[in-house]
Amino acid sequence: MQPKGQSAAEFVASNSLALALIVIIVVLLFYIGLMNTNTSARACFFPGMFSCNSFSLSEDEGLSLKVGQATGSSVVVFAVSCTAGAYPDFQPLAHPVLIQHGSIRYVAGGDSGNYVFCNMNHPRKGTTYSGKLCLAYTETEFNVNKTICGDIMVPVT
Repeated sequence: MQPKGQSAAEFVASNSLALALIVIIVVLLFYIGLMNTNTSARACFFPGMFSCNSFSLSEDEGLSLKVGQATGSSVVVFAVSCTAGAYPDFQPLAHPVLIQHGSIRYVAGGDSGNYVFCNMNHPRKGTTYSGKLCLAYTETEFNVNKTICGDIMVPVT
């Protein structure tokens, strides 16, 4: 018959490797975000040579969006669409925004003087908006109108 202490020591020794593996797996899952329960996730993405540099969505003030571009020429953004629908719903900007190649400017909110409201059932503070974000712009070098669409997910403040 074995003393109780020896049985406990054998149990800990034989199961410590399994316990260590479980702890490592849980830590890795938190690290890569699979077990992150943060409901205020933020993401904004444009394909190609445009970038979201700063963005937020307010229940009262609408979208605030700072965009960078590296298309090789200057562009003038003249309309923005922010919609959860399948198709863009462009809102003309009161003040079209010139963005030089390699620079960053507010196209909505900030110092732009433009107000853009996302097309959804009245965004409520504390919810998260997820949808399409599109820009209509003119390449100044070739005087060609183009659009670019990306995705946005942002908490409503």
